[in-house]
Amino acid sequence: MSFSSALFSEVEYEIQDIGTLQTHSSEAIAINNEGQILGWYNLDGSPGGKHFFVRDRDGTFHEIENYKNWIIDWKYLTDNGNAYGKFNDIGQFGALCVWDSQNGVSNLGNLPGKEISAINNSGQVLIKSVINEEDGKSIIRPVIWQNGKTTKLKGLEGNLGIESNESYGFDINNKGEVVGQSVASIIYKNEIYKQTHAVKWSNGQVIDLHNKVPKALKTNAIAINDLGDILIYAGETRDYLPKYLAWDDGNVTVFSYDLNKLNNIGCVYNVDYDYGVPVRDVRFSIQDRNVKDIFHSYTIMVKLSNDSNSIWTDKLKLVALNDNNEMIVQGVTIYGENHAMLLTPVKSN
Repeated sequence: MSFSSALFSEVEYEIQDIGTLQTHSSEAIAINNEGQILGWYNLDGSPGGKHFFVRDRDGTFHEIENYKNWIIDWKYLTDNGNAYGKFNDIGQFGALCVWDSQNGVSNLGNLPGKEISAINNSGQVLIKSVINEEDGKSIIRPVIWQNGKTTKLKGLEGNLGIESNESYGFDINNKGEVVGQSVASIIYKNEIYKQTHAVKWSNGQVIDLHNKVPKALKTNAIAINDLGDILIYAGETRDYLPKYLAWDDGNVTVFSYDLNKLNNIGCVYNVDYDYGVPVRDVRFSIQDRNVKDIFHSYTIMVKLSNDSNSIWTDKLKLVALNDNNEMIVQGVTIYGENHAMLLTPVKSN
């Protein structure tokens, strides 16, 4: 099923139902810039009935075959069509697996940490944190893992020249730049205290981003795109957490929308709530707080649920948005089935 939905006068979207493949349910996980979709379907609703797939832009489905009867959590899809997933049942950490249409599933090796934050197009895996014992101290650092090689990212030194003992990495771009947070040791009025700062790791250097935003007791950087734009949260100055987008050109935009993802064409959006809010261009729409300048899945929800010929209910969830403004949305039909939906812009005035 496909049809057009005019969200605004200047944008029209074609909505394609990816469907359930004649099964119980389907769910989209990721979309890359080639329009490929990573997802799963379930044959009968049971835990053992789940099957993962990669769908090409032309609608061709590739089944991700079973590997050693491992239950692999496939979550990432890079622009070259590689899907990455983690197998957890081998001890404290886990093994990273990759799938591609030519070679099928391969085991890339054991990971050095528990939690993957992101994987870029080069296959660099950002591990949120790894604990090491050094000189009798526990040091927490993010690491980049690739083909069995681990690169540790050192934390901030503060104004005491002492490396942080606690740092985390939250996102990595296709240049290998990482953003996250680091606890910095600071001396003030002859006393030492610790403060959490947003940071960026680039070319082996750690860069303090805390002064990018005003009057914050703590900050953390949660997303970075290939242009070097960084999404920063600032806390403990107000009742809510203000968000700042630090553009690579030095400008900073502040907004109150709860957004947590950033792509390469000026879109910031949220995938944690039922109704995601992708912003077309925050340089304009956020500064003037004009909700009419924001396109989001709520608008799509209204149009679909109000269409008498539509099978969709008002339960929609944004899953991902790529650099071509193509969106993956999870929908529920009037028959109670979960379907993955692909929204593609087809016209711009």
